[in-house]
Amino acid sequence: MLRIYPEKQSSQQNLFIFLLLLASVSPFLFVPFFTGWEAVNIQQIMPLAILWLLSHAHQSSTISIFLDKSAYPVIRNNKRYFFFFPLFVLTGVSIYHLLANQLALELYLIFFTWLTVYHYQKQNIGVYVILASKFHPGKVSEFERHLEFWSFLVGAIGVTVGLTGLFGHHDQLFKNLSLIPLAILLISYMVFLVVSYKKHGAEFFRKSLVMNIILLFMVLFYVPIYFFPPVTAFLMYGGAHALQYFLLMSLISLNVGNEMAGNQSSVWMKFVYVALAFLVFAFVTALADYSWLSMLELEISSSWLGSQKDVAVLLAGIGTCFSIWHYIIDARLWKLSLPDSRKYVMKRLGYGLKQQKP
Repeated sequence: MLRIYPEKQSSQQNLFIFLLLLASVSPFLFVPFFTGWEAVNIQQIMPLAILWLLSHAHQSSTISIFLDKSAYPVIRNNKRYFFFFPLFVLTGVSIYHLLANQLALELYLIFFTWLTVYHYQKQNIGVYVILASKFHPGKVSEFERHLEFWSFLVGAIGVTVGLTGLFGHHDQLFKNLSLIPLAILLISYMVFLVVSYKKHGAEFFRKSLVMNIILLFMVLFYVPIYFFPPVTAFLMYGGAHALQYFLLMSLISLNVGNEMAGNQSSVWMKFVYVALAFLVFAFVTALADYSWLSMLELEISSSWLGSQKDVAVLLAGIGTCFSIWHYIIDARLWKLSLPDSRKYVMKRLGYGLKQQKP
């Protein structure tokens, strides 16, 4: 059973790093294998349907934080993040969806997807720092962090182009102009490589090869948006984000399970904890998944709701609220520059964080 603590053997760290790389890359490899370049009905392709569900279900694993006593100091010190802000968002977004017209709903969905891409990229930066503990010959530079962060803009613009197409607003000029930020980001990446080579020399550059490839992957994380149908592209980058998060939260849950079992090999206790962490909000996950489809289509296909579009729109709003709550909690919990968060994350996922600047 894998348990992640800073002092564990390097073989376990290597396994953790391998799984993190696999979680990050695998959706980009196997999704196109099933879809090709054309739009497909993912409900008819079982592996893609499972990945679609996982891409939403990962948010439900946030509940494991509230079952972990080590996280209580962070929660108590930041009740506004964990309770008040989400309640405010739920109330505001629900009222908005009840009053909004078609255009207002489309604008909200674009805003929400920008938040989502921002959230994804913040996690990518954290994953990059963890991987740097294994592959980086030095420390992660500010320029590397900026490169990764601004790929968020590439993703957000690309998602906007895709959504406006789904809404029936096709503008080829806008689509072409959206490639400019991607070109600028790639040029910046090339500049980074040249500067790194001149500053540190050929030997350092050779040792940085794997890390530079990982950085390029992070920079190009949202490129599928420009070449694949929106849902297919989402399965790639959204699936990668979900698998990363499931891995991290699974390791946290397993570590807590060990503590609950008195640090003994109680498989049953570990199983119970992980099951609680991932199944308590199964209904909310199903609601979020269904609401996403309702929001995209603004119509109801489920027989138990009939043709009540207002109900569909409200469900979509509630589903996105749960996502935003997940974003708010993560933004505070994983903020390593703050002592309480850093202490918690170091305890649960300590690999490499001591070597990297928060």
